[in-house]
Amino acid sequence: MLSDPDISPLVSETMAALSGAIGNTVRQSDMPAAMRAKLERSTFIFSGFKTHAELSAVSRLLSKDGVKTPFDTFMREVKAINRDYNVNYLRAEYNFAVHSSRSAALWERFSKDADRYYLQYRTAGDERVREDHRPLHDITLPFDDPFWAEYFPPNGWNCRCTAVRVRRSKYTPSDHDKAMAAGERATTSIDKHGNNRAAIFRFNPGAQETLFPPRHPYYKVPQADRQTITTAVEKVAANKTLRKTAVENLKVFRSKPPVSKIINGEEVAVLFDSKTTSHIANDIAINKNFLWKDLSAKLQHILKQAPLVAHEPNTKTLEKPSARHYYYFECKEGNEVFYLAVEENLVKKTGRHFFRLYSITKTLRSTAIPYK
Repeated sequence: MLSDPDISPLVSETMAALSGAIGNTVRQSDMPAAMRAKLERSTFIFSGFKTHAELSAVSRLLSKDGVKTPFDTFMREVKAINRDYNVNYLRAEYNFAVHSSRSAALWERFSKDADRYYLQYRTAGDERVREDHRPLHDITLPFDDPFWAEYFPPNGWNCRCTAVRVRRSKYTPSDHDKAMAAGERATTSIDKHGNNRAAIFRFNPGAQETLFPPRHPYYKVPQADRQTITTAVEKVAANKTLRKTAVENLKVFRSKPPVSKIINGEEVAVLFDSKTTSHIANDIAINKNFLWKDLSAKLQHILKQAPLVAHEPNTKTLEKPSARHYYYFECKEGNEVFYLAVEENLVKKTGRHFFRLYSITKTLRSTAIPYK
C-alpha cells in the first residue's frame, strides 16, 4: 500500500514535516552524524506507520456492518480524519520531535562527562506545567541511574521539561525509588478502556536513538505487516535522499551555457532550468538502481553527442499548455541505452519558442515517432 506511487508522496510529506525538527536541532548542537542518521531513520519509519494508520482508518469508513457508507458521509468523515492526522496530531508530533531531538543531542553530550556530573530534571517552572510533572522538578540522579532510561524528557505530547548537568559536589542525589514513583505517576493516564495511554513515553530518545515512542499505537500492526511497511518506507526514504542529492548535483547546469542541437534543420539552444532539475531528479530517484545517479556530472556532454531519434507532439495541452513538442535523443553509457527528452515550449505573450532538457527515460513511449 505505502509503495503505491499515489501514496508515496503522503509518506514523503510527513517525513519532510517531521525531519525538519532534526535539522533545527543539528544546527544548534554538535550532534554526531551517526546519531542524526539513526534519528532520521526512526522518523522515516514513524512517518510510514503513521500513514498506514491514517489510510487504515479511511478504509474502515468505506462500509459499516456490511453496508456501504453514503458518499457524503464518507467524505465528511475522511475530512475529519485528515484534520486529526495532518493538522492536530502532526502539530503535536512535530513539537515532540523538536523536543525529542534536542533531548537526544543532550544525552549524547552528557554521556561524555558522565562521571563528573549528575543529571537534574527541570520543568518549565511556570503555571502551564502539568500537575503530574511538577514532582519531577529537581530530581537529581547519576547518568547511569535507571530512572533516565524511562523518564528522560519529554514525557508527553507538548511536554516542555528538560534535563541539565549539575556538579556532584554541589548536589545530593535524589531517592531512586521515590524518583521512579514520580516518573510512573507522570506517565500514567488511564483511558476508558483501562489502558495507560501515557506509558508510551517511558523511553529515552538519546539512549534508544529514536525520536518517537517505540510503543506508539501506530506500530500496533501484525508482525508480517511491520516488515512490509518498514521496507516500503525505507524505499521512499532512499528515493527522497537520492532525489535530494540529484537536485544538488544538477543545480550546476543552471549556471552553464545552453547546449546547441539541430532540430528540424535549425540550430536551437537547449536550456537547463529549474524544471530540468526537478524532473530529472525525480527520474534518477525512481530509477535508483540504474547508472543515472552518476550522470549528473555528464549530462551536458552526453546531450552534445546524442543523435535525435524520435519526437512527438504534446497531447496534454490542458496540463502543460506551453509545451508543444518533445524530441528524444538517444544516449549510450557503457552497456546502457537511454533517452534524453527535450521539451519545446511556446511563450504566448511573446511568440518565442524555447527548448529545455526535460527528462530521462529508459524506453520511448509507444506514441513516439521515429525522426527522419
